Amino acid sequence: MSALTTYLREFDACAHQLSPVSRLEVGSRIWTHCAERAGPGASEERIREALAELGPPAGLVRAELERTGERPDPFRTRDLAPVHLLATSLLTLGAGAVVGLVLLWLSRVWPAVHKAVATALVVAGVPAVLPLLPGTAGAVVGLAVAGPALAGAYLAFARRFLTGAVRNRS
Repeated sequence: MSALTTYLREFDACAHQLSPVSRLEVGSRIWTHCAERAGPGASEERIREALAELGPPAGLVRAELERTGERPDPFRTRDLAPVHLLATSLLTLGAGAVVGLVLLWLSRVWPAVHKAVATALVVAGVPAVLPLLPGTAGAVVGLAVAGPALAGAYLAFARRFLTGAVRNRS
C-alpha cells in the first residue's frame, strides 16, 4: 500500500469530526500539497517527504477545527445506527427497535439521559396507541411502530444539539 493511501486512510479515520465541506477542503489541500511538492510521477520517497511536511492527519483535523471554529462531531456511523433502526422499526417488524436500543446502550457517545429517554419513548408508544387500537394489536403497533418512531425522532433532534449542527462559519 502506498504512503499516500495509508495517509488518506488515517485522515478519513479522524476526519469524521469535520463538516463535509471542511473534510473536502482539507482532502483537497493534501492532494494539492503532494502534487506540488512531489511532482508528477513522484517516487514513494518523495511522496513520504511531502506527507511528512503536512504532519499527522489528526493534526490537520485539529488545525481545521481551530481554523473554522467548528465543534467536533463525535458521532460515527455506528453511533447513528440506532436512530435509523428505531425510525424504521415498522419495516423490520419491531426487530429494528430491539437492535436499535441495544446499539444505543452500547454506544459511548450518547449521554445516558438520551439513552433513557429514547428507551422510555419506545415503551410509551404502547399507551399512546392503545386508545386508538385496543388490545394486543395496539401493544404491538405501539412497541414496533409508534414508540420507536418517537425515539428515533427524539435522537435525531437531540443529536443536533449534541454536535452543534448549526455551525457558524465566517
